[in-house]
Amino acid sequence: MQVAEKRRAFVHSNDDTPPVYRWYVVRTQPRKERLAQQQLERQGFSTFLPFAPLTTTTRRNKAVAVKQPLFSGYLFVQMDVARQRWRAVNSTVGVLYLVQFGDRPSPMPVGATEVLLQQTDEGGFFSFDAGLSPGDQVRIVGGPMNDFIGELQRKDGAGRSLVLLELMSRKVSVIVPDGGLIGAE
Repeated sequence: MQVAEKRRAFVHSNDDTPPVYRWYVVRTQPRKERLAQQQLERQGFSTFLPFAPLTTTTRRNKAVAVKQPLFSGYLFVQMDVARQRWRAVNSTVGVLYLVQFGDRPSPMPVGATEVLLQQTDEGGFFSFDAGLSPGDQVRIVGGPMNDFIGELQRKDGAGRSLVLLELMSRKVSVIVPDGGLIGAE
């Protein structure tokens, strides 16, 4: 009985130790990421839901940009599990469960979510090529030239980049979607 009382006192303690906020992953119900985000924010939690631009074609062959979650079925929540009622996350509308290993939520590695936040614009769209400029070495991600490394020549502003590759002892320029590039390390 005393152990349970101590645990309860620790969770709701008003001591002078500073709060330790970490990012955690929340599994949402299918296509309910935005609803879960709204409900968690209404409860006072800080959330992060990055989006990826998806271009679809309408019936009249028009390209339309659609806002789709970058990680379908997941969002991030920031909290201090020692001070906040983290179990309330699991009973939130739109949430399936808070990802945990054992009996405690499992935090994201320090800096991982922060990198995602830095590469997200004001509209919530994640940019895979954030920080890339002409002359940088880039790696192509996806498609038939996956893992090829080349030099970024220019961005055309329409979501495409010109990359200079060396193929069979020749320099060849290829056009790659902006989302298909990352910095080569």
